[in-house]
Amino acid sequence: MSQPTPDEILTAVRDAGWLLEQDTARAMEELRLKTQLGWAYEDPDDATNSREVDVMGYRRFFHSDEHRLTVSARVLAECKQSGTPYVLIGREHEEWLRKRHPAQHTLRYNNLIAQNSLPGTGESIRYAPAWSKLGLDKTPGSPSLEVFRASQLVRLDRGKNWTANNSGIFNSLVFPLAKALRAAQKQYASADWPTPARRNDSWNNVALHFPVVVTSAPLYRVDATHPESSIAEVPWGKVIRQLETKTIKGRFEIDVVNYQHLPGYLEDQVIQFSANVAQTAEEDPGRFVKGTIPTVAD
Repeated sequence: MSQPTPDEILTAVRDAGWLLEQDTARAMEELRLKTQLGWAYEDPDDATNSREVDVMGYRRFFHSDEHRLTVSARVLAECKQSGTPYVLIGREHEEWLRKRHPAQHTLRYNNLIAQNSLPGTGESIRYAPAWSKLGLDKTPGSPSLEVFRASQLVRLDRGKNWTANNSGIFNSLVFPLAKALRAAQKQYASADWPTPARRNDSWNNVALHFPVVVTSAPLYRVDATHPESSIAEVPWGKVIRQLETKTIKGRFEIDVVNYQHLPGYLEDQVIQFSANVAQTAEEDPGRFVKGTIPTVAD
């Protein structure tokens, strides 16, 4: 029986996608993220079932014992080898939609107090969304600054003609990444900003998460904002899906990245935003710890 040549072995494992995981981890490590391949997590729908994401990368950008404040980034990557292109189909989102708190990024408090109740006035406490109140929607590199969102991710299959097919994409990519995200966020509890009398001394963790599909395939965007749709090859893009199950709820944003552009994506979308949030935390920790944010407009 003949044995495979070294080139045939490499071709076989690369075509199966195993080397893509190694390449993805290496790209993260070059930007000082600590990585783990086959990062395991408990299935939120079944505690007896262990699942895993292909590559997890983690980096802490800021830590202060004095203020009990941290800023960290975690990349959750599913790797998909494909011989045919993927297409992102969507449109430009209005500003009020983009300003919403992205489900992947965890703050200790979802809302900050915008108005305290005053005894005898009949006024009640009024909250404002922490994401925009803290200025994270305007921070350079913020996902809120990206205009386009895809509502569908499809694969182009080649037969007699090219056909667009989304079979298996939701169950094999989108839903597992949403589950992995919720598992990664489990240690970070969010709540409304408490009154001073109820404030505790727990840590304030700004935990930025980046669920991403890394594919070897070319990536195209169909922008249907206008009647005449425009088409362009792109290095990466965002898919947004609303999920409603017993355990997984919310608007989930998942990035899809062509592997050749993964270093640029990590630098522009992960490192830049995380470093800018960390710089804000270092210069103005009270913004995150005390909710005192005089430099941010309502």
